Amino acid sequence: MYNADSDKEKYVYLDRINQIVGSQDTNVHFANVTRNLHSSLMVGGTVVNYLVELAACWAIFLIISGIYRGWGNLRRSDTKRQKLKNRHTITGMIAAIPLLFLIGSGLPWSAFMGNQIYNLATSQQSLGYPPIYSSPLQSKVENKDLPWATRQEHPPQSQKEGRSLSVDEMEKVISSERISSPYVLRLPKNSSEVYTVSKSSGSGITGQDVHPRDEMTAYFDQYSGRLISKIDFNDYGILAKWFSYGIPLHEGHLFGWPNQILCLLTTLSLLLLIYWGVRMWWIRRPKGKWGAPSAPKPSKEMISFIGIMIVLGIIMPLLGMSLIIIGILEGLRAVVSPKRISSSM
Repeated sequence: MYNADSDKEKYVYLDRINQIVGSQDTNVHFANVTRNLHSSLMVGGTVVNYLVELAACWAIFLIISGIYRGWGNLRRSDTKRQKLKNRHTITGMIAAIPLLFLIGSGLPWSAFMGNQIYNLATSQQSLGYPPIYSSPLQSKVENKDLPWATRQEHPPQSQKEGRSLSVDEMEKVISSERISSPYVLRLPKNSSEVYTVSKSSGSGITGQDVHPRDEMTAYFDQYSGRLISKIDFNDYGILAKWFSYGIPLHEGHLFGWPNQILCLLTTLSLLLLIYWGVRMWWIRRPKGKWGAPSAPKPSKEMISFIGIMIVLGIIMPLLGMSLIIIGILEGLRAVVSPKRISSSM
């Protein structure tokens, strides 16, 4: 429930006769606290959202580059150290597959790249979903319970014709359109907005999650109850369908508790690989030194690696911009202290 006067949301619990039996501020709900920590570090704002997205992009880059380099470094296990490196490499490549899916499926929600993906989906009907051919248009929907494919879509406008329908009356209209529960009913905030009914596969902690194929967004005139427009999974393009499956996979409820176990094991494997890598570095490093590897020499492998960097930098713009900044800083360092750079090579 959204309160326009205080600009706050809260959960309101009703009994079978629609009497309020309790309420809770959404900001203090444990699940929402963890979601905010996961997505914006409890701080929010564009800068923080970009930093979280940048971390995800760098994770994808490190995984892909790690697979590329690890595959090339697999050698015959002649020594104990090489056997340990091979085990770390093989384990990492196996764990990388679900890890890439887990991280990549969260990018549609990101601040910068998420908008680019959404704009691509909306500009190409075969990739995204058909626009709502209704005019005039109102402000963008900001309901987090809407499906990803229609979350930023402009809802149509109600034509003012007397008294607005009540929630009870709308429930009868919704039932007459053969829309079954669970669904989320978004109330109009002013005299020109519409009733929005949605079924989403990634609605968060509301308990209204449905299978991706059951996703649906319908708009009803708030005065007559007329169905203005309806979009369902069959109307989505390839990209929208892909992310309709990817988002609940990322949240851990696409196929029940096995999905949650898969996410848990994937996360634990990442922590294990980090510990394993740090331990290997600690064992091999010279006493009293960091033991950083020497600068790589130009080679065919290096050219291929640079190609991977460019491709990933184009696909993930924040990663690309960060790589450019690093390249500029490295260039300045080479100009300021060329002797140190040459000696390290």
